[in-house]
Amino acid sequence: MKRLLGLAIVLLTAACAPRSFQDLHVPYSGGAGYGYSEQRLDEHRFVVVYNAPVETGFTFAGEAGRQAADREVSRAYEFALARAAEIALANGYKAFRVEDRKNEAMSQNYEAWTGPFFREERNYSMDEGYLTARVTLVVALLPTLESGAYDASSTLATIRGRYTPPPPA
Repeated sequence: MKRLLGLAIVLLTAACAPRSFQDLHVPYSGGAGYGYSEQRLDEHRFVVVYNAPVETGFTFAGEAGRQAADREVSRAYEFALARAAEIALANGYKAFRVEDRKNEAMSQNYEAWTGPFFREERNYSMDEGYLTARVTLVVALLPTLESGAYDASSTLATIRGRYTPPPPA
């Protein structure tokens, strides 16, 4: 019964987690705990940071944990690119180049030991393990598309399309 209840909690949490572009592409605030922020370095350069939503679950250890971290860093990178594209377009630029990139992923797994000392049991909490990811980019805004740069309009459209659910049939 405990396992069934735990599975139901995980599924409900996953169902409630933000997944659409509109839900995920928001300014960072302490309340939501995820989103983008930026800082202007000079006339043509910005630092763009995207903090992915915190994932909670059973454990983020081993190969499954590495895959989950890679997935979250990739998502954070895409949303940092989307924000960089918006900044370029809002400032009258057609393209941008990523000059520097820093990926961060951190996970924590909790386990509790219960039972008398002669018969200990290992129990994991379903909602205490977590994974968080952040990507920091330094981007240069460009008036024209150059080799190795991102086209701002197409980058934004591609990422929006990837996270926009299809209309109901």
